[in-house]
Amino acid sequence: MLSIAHGFVSPALFMLVGGVLYDRYHTRVIRYYRGMTSYMPIFAALFFAFTVANMGTPTTLLTSDRRFWRYTQPYHLKLSVGSINITMCDTSERMLRRQALL
Repeated sequence: MLSIAHGFVSPALFMLVGGVLYDRYHTRVIRYYRGMTSYMPIFAALFFAFTVANMGTPTTLLTSDRRFWRYTQPYHLKLSVGSINITMCDTSERMLRRQALL
């Protein structure tokens, strides 16, 4: 199962970065990718989802360690909500900083 999940997630990340970003910007300098979520929100959401899946975050395909699942089984919802909460807090903080700088 882990190899199948890796076979879906890693090529998806390569297609997103190599096929979309590099094709659009023709550069590898990360500084030029700022503000990408403003005019490419679906791409940003897909990139985030595949990145989280590639890290093996709970409730994604690449989390297959049975010991991890057994010990964290009562906390799956809490872990998922916590990771979403951290992401939303970071996003709102970035938006507030951007508005303060304007």
